[in-house]
Amino acid sequence: YEFSNKGADVFLEALARLNYLLRVNGSEQTVVAFFI
Repeated sequence: YEFSNKGADVFLEALARLNYLLRVNGSEQTVVAFFI
């Protein structure tokens, strides 16, 4: 099963970038994502 063909890699990369930006900016925001 290849994640790169399904768009999962893009989704996970976007979550990682969002996590980084939230931490850098000191945000108290919590993001919940469901991946089925």
